[in-house]
Amino acid sequence: MTAHQQKPADARIRVILFALWLAVTIPLVLAHVFWRDEVRALSLSLQGNTLSEMFKALRGDGHPILWYLLLRAGHAVMGSMVLPVAAFAIGLTSMALLLWRSPFTSLTLALVVFSHFAAWEYVVMARNYGISMLLMFAFAAAYPRWRDRGIWLVLPLTLLAETNVHSAILAGGLLGVWLTDVFPGKDRIGQWLVRRVLPASLCMLIAVLICFLTVWPTFNDAAVNQTPVTGTRLFLAAIVPGIGFASTLPILPMVAMSLTLAGATLILHGRPFHILAAWIALGAMSLLFTVMYGASDRHRELWIVYLITLFWMRLDRDREEGRQIYPNRIKAVGQAAFTVLLAVYVAKFGITAASQLQAPSSRSYDLAQLIASSADLNRAIAISDPDYALEALPYYSPSTPIWRIRQGGFSTINHFTSHDAKLDLKLHDITQTARLLSACNSRPVLVILQRSPVPGQPAEFTSGYNWTTRYSLLDIAEFLKETEKLKQFGAVTTDESFTVYRLKAKEVERVSVSACRNYRLN
Repeated sequence: MTAHQQKPADARIRVILFALWLAVTIPLVLAHVFWRDEVRALSLSLQGNTLSEMFKALRGDGHPILWYLLLRAGHAVMGSMVLPVAAFAIGLTSMALLLWRSPFTSLTLALVVFSHFAAWEYVVMARNYGISMLLMFAFAAAYPRWRDRGIWLVLPLTLLAETNVHSAILAGGLLGVWLTDVFPGKDRIGQWLVRRVLPASLCMLIAVLICFLTVWPTFNDAAVNQTPVTGTRLFLAAIVPGIGFASTLPILPMVAMSLTLAGATLILHGRPFHILAAWIALGAMSLLFTVMYGASDRHRELWIVYLITLFWMRLDRDREEGRQIYPNRIKAVGQAAFTVLLAVYVAKFGITAASQLQAPSSRSYDLAQLIASSADLNRAIAISDPDYALEALPYYSPSTPIWRIRQGGFSTINHFTSHDAKLDLKLHDITQTARLLSACNSRPVLVILQRSPVPGQPAEFTSGYNWTTRYSLLDIAEFLKETEKLKQFGAVTTDESFTVYRLKAKEVERVSVSACRNYRLN
């Protein structure tokens, strides 16, 4: 009996897996300290008094609107708790669909449930990518019943296109599989085109257009891949997808990743349109990672969820048709590669969970506790280098004003731009800005630095995508004279640890009204 012939997991196994998943993920959710990208979305969703004003504020940030709408609506009901609650509720629903509606074996379910994406990235991390997993699983669960009932299945696909740009590609792939799956034959091709292809494609086209108009043109232009795009790079990204999926690895692991990814698609062997959709999406995602934005785990794992969805649909279809699956070397290779691929992500989850026991994702919560420990610090204005180091602080200390030194002005949201931003910064600029903020507002000022200045050791380093910071000997001496060190926080699993300095209290400098115009709190 081959892996494809094995019976789906029984109800007892599914209940046990669900209970174990809850036991693993709930403590991680409760212990998780939000990182800047998580809080940034919440900050953007709360911009403006109307949805129109919110849309204007977030347009160009790089993500479609669905997650922001959920956050804004949830915040009106439960406040900032919407971040962990929404993320966990979406993950919980996804796992419930997987465990009680999918046709997978016990081994496959266990590997998926305890993978990096299903137990961490799309559940604990409060990002828009978890919605993609939920919608793809919902599509697969609804597919047997709704496949032949008009175009209702286009609804989860249009929503999928509004979660992130990567998922818009995957939504198109699932649409293609669905439409070819219900092809009635040459005799009824006209009816198929009019009743299925045209209305479903039109709905998807509108969804993709809305996605495009929301994310483009981007105001985070510095975040776009700056490496020149050549024909050779495009060709290699298309035929060796590991280049886009694992660009930070040496060449041999990259090739191994490509072979594993391609091999895993062979679990769809016997369903030509399913396997074609998997290959096209794999190449398209690799090209996107190569041309536009580099891949992170949250991006790469979307394709893994997509492959699971296709496999789910394939197994349901085989069972529905009573198709006999005979031993086949191609399917055996596909099953082995698929199992290895999932095992890699289970191991990755284990590493991630272990690291979370050692250090948090961010020190923003600790910084907020420091600010709350003193009535004087509660009034402080915060500035940082880099600016994005404080994007998570508003979640834990919403009353602390944050000055963006690179772009000027008070804001909770940072723009990664090459325009209207101070790309080259000196430590003297930071010291001078702290003085002006203190003098213009009669408030203490906290300076938060990811890199602590060391006496007698000048430094120059880069941060973000295109920022440079310089510490000269004179600037270091000036800064250390003007400030006092309050706290240096420990290690984190990201880059959000920092040292906190306070501008020393002194007689308030006289500053002209014109000089204070842009530095005064409203």
